[in-house]
Amino acid sequence: MKFFYILLAIGCAIFLIIKFPHATINPGELAESHQKLNNECLSCHKPFGGIASEKCISCHSLKDIGKNNLGKDTKPLFHQHLSNQKCSSCHSEHQGLIPEHHMGDFKHALLSPTIVNNCISCHQKPKDNFHKAINDNCNKCHSTSKWMPSTFDHSAYFILDQNHQTTCITCHSNNNYNSFTCYGCHEHTERKIIAEHREEGINNISNCTSCHKSGNENDIKSNYKRQNDKERKSKDKKEKDDD
Repeated sequence: MKFFYILLAIGCAIFLIIKFPHATINPGELAESHQKLNNECLSCHKPFGGIASEKCISCHSLKDIGKNNLGKDTKPLFHQHLSNQKCSSCHSEHQGLIPEHHMGDFKHALLSPTIVNNCISCHQKPKDNFHKAINDNCNKCHSTSKWMPSTFDHSAYFILDQNHQTTCITCHSNNNYNSFTCYGCHEHTERKIIAEHREEGINNISNCTSCHKSGNENDIKSNYKRQNDKERKSKDKKEKDDD
């Protein structure tokens, strides 16, 4: 008999939850924009199935979410790229009429790799002189968790070895990091450099780091060899095509 009463109590509880969910399990007040759904829990929830995203997008079209908040310089909307994600991954309700936070922490991991690897599809590129000349994706220096500090790797362009431990302005003048000069050191003179490179058949010395990744002579030779091999292959291909 005791077991029967337990089953009866459980059955009644389930009936009340399904029949009057707002009165029995409502976790809090809905936002002002959702007040019309205040007693219509099944508009968003599935019984024992949580919040169904398909119910959210039946009212909020993915391609139009945020449309009313766009300025003329704002980047395109991106919700249409989240069709396989749960709306509740970022958005939550029952936080009051005017919630302090309308959504939780946004996670870039929800986006497809195509979007993550194209930051400027959502974010405006910085307008300072340094970033204007950079065409690489932001994730080469910055992470999606925070913008600063950056993880810029100078070694990807030039290795600051024991012979190049100097201040930035030795190579970059006027705080312009888009350009550099190798004539900031006393042992370099343009006349001497031109003469030495012409001996090796090199006439273009405008971009030193294309061959010199460090002060290591072996690096210089290997880079120079790769450049010559590439130019020779290109020349041979052109001659073959002409024939």
